[in-house]
Amino acid sequence: MALTHEFMRGHSGFADLIKIQSRRLIEASDAEARLSSAFTNQQRWLMSHMGLALYFEQMRDPSAPGLNITTFTETMAELGIASRNTADAFCKELINYGYLVTAANNQDRRRKPLLPMPAVLQIYQFWLTVHLDTLDQISPNGRVQRFMADPTALSRIQPSLARGLAQRRGFHAIGREFSLLNWLDAGAHLMDILAQQWGPDPGQPERMVCVFIPTSELAAHLAISRPHLSRKLREAEENGAMGWTAQPGKSPLWVGRKFLDDYLLGQSVKLAVIDEACEAGL
Repeated sequence: MALTHEFMRGHSGFADLIKIQSRRLIEASDAEARLSSAFTNQQRWLMSHMGLALYFEQMRDPSAPGLNITTFTETMAELGIASRNTADAFCKELINYGYLVTAANNQDRRRKPLLPMPAVLQIYQFWLTVHLDTLDQISPNGRVQRFMADPTALSRIQPSLARGLAQRRGFHAIGREFSLLNWLDAGAHLMDILAQQWGPDPGQPERMVCVFIPTSELAAHLAISRPHLSRKLREAEENGAMGWTAQPGKSPLWVGRKFLDDYLLGQSVKLAVIDEACEAGL
């Protein structure tokens, strides 16, 4: 039986496991910075997952519509992930960067099949392996070993995983302050960085304090503008999620306990969706 997010969130070492998981994802993101940009906020993250799902669904069922610009944009709009224009621009961005290539086909231009490059599948496989390892640490079940031993496992697991994430099962419980950063460009990467840095604040039990990172340095690391990052951090501070301990941009950031709880809840919901897909596909 797949693990529930409630069970995982109640695991005594869950926060430490998420810190390890985040560190591994940061290392992979830094190594493949441009490719990882496809996952920098929740909208792009979900579109990337669903694009691969369309590809794998046709791989397993030739009658499925598959991955092309038309089905991609229509699917994103139908699922409420992005408008057709936003999805169209994102898909063309991936083609422009060479992460998707057009297969030879006699159909009209917008329905030519798109194929993900090997590097895309490799980084996705790494991403999934990292999460399976976290699940195995919570409840040993040989997930990583079974996944790595079966070359067809990714094509079975990924569509179910992607559609589970797209349906946002369980994500409704996460607070607005978490979503303020999750929808920021590079927001997921920012949260993973912060997860490495925070520790208890003896004087403020409702807060965690991060190691000081200048806003300019943090913005450069995330490949976004400093004004954009500062604006989003101000929004988060206005909602009680996080802020500066002293002068903005020149002092350590604090993170509210509610923000931390929502971050961990979001991780547990994501892991529950992954485990459910693996239960059916491994």
